[in-house]
Amino acid sequence: MDDTFSYSLIRIIPDRRRGEWVNVGVVVYLADRLDIRLLDNLSKLRVIAPTFDTSFLKQLPATWERMCETLHTVQGRQELLSHMPLAHASPLAEFVADDGTYED
Repeated sequence: MDDTFSYSLIRIIPDRRRGEWVNVGVVVYLADRLDIRLLDNLSKLRVIAPTFDTSFLKQLPATWERMCETLHTVQGRQELLSHMPLAHASPLAEFVADDGTYED
């Protein structure tokens, strides 16, 4: 049976004056946790902002998971993550998948 999942893109805005952002991953809001996937290749970010320090991305999944531990709604978690300073969650979107296609 197919399930509907809510997700947000993970965006970095390296220079707010220019208003550009780069998508660096996705967060899927599961019932009991966040499923955070980051891109392996950040070359687009390096082109736009060659001096931007991306080291915080290694801790981002664990940090966001801890921040959302006590929030039990998708909207509440997305609202919190949409206001993060270096990397933030985009507006909500949805996709449909079953157990066999979720990873794809």
